[in-house]
Amino acid sequence: MANHIKTKIYAPRDILDDIIKNYVSEWEETYNENKKYLDFQKIIPAPRYIYQWDLSSEYEKKYWPANCWYQWNIHNWWTKWNSWDFEDYWDHIEIQTAWDTPLPIIRELAMIYEWTEFLIKYADEDIWNNCWMFFINGREIDEKKPFTSDEVFATMIRYNCSEKEAEDIIENWYEQE
Repeated sequence: MANHIKTKIYAPRDILDDIIKNYVSEWEETYNENKKYLDFQKIIPAPRYIYQWDLSSEYEKKYWPANCWYQWNIHNWWTKWNSWDFEDYWDHIEIQTAWDTPLPIIRELAMIYEWTEFLIKYADEDIWNNCWMFFINGREIDEKKPFTSDEVFATMIRYNCSEKEAEDIIENWYEQE
């Protein structure tokens, strides 16, 4: 089973509206009520020769793994599936992905909107892992783990709160033990 990654993309409201207009789609069928998703195929589309259907070993032999959607997605998006559970907030949008945050997708958006600044926050559901933050303004500036701890950053993501509020939540947890 894949770890689910929550990614928050902060940008000026007009940029978020443009991203929604141009890159958000709706699933025809889905297991939950939220049908919207940030459509990676609209940002970094798979070439036409990539096999997009069932991945049995028969098809992998026929088309070679590199020409099938699974390997192509992992290599080009850093996640095996497209996003899901799109949410729109006043200052950011949120998506869910499998295994990793889709940094190639975010880098491509940063190049499309190179005149603006993005703040990207993401965390693995395995709460104390994969907690990083990138500031992007046409280029990537790597600010790894800028908070007092992974625990604080993961709490900020989980409870959608400030760094100070997260520190208070964690302090209360330890006081209760």
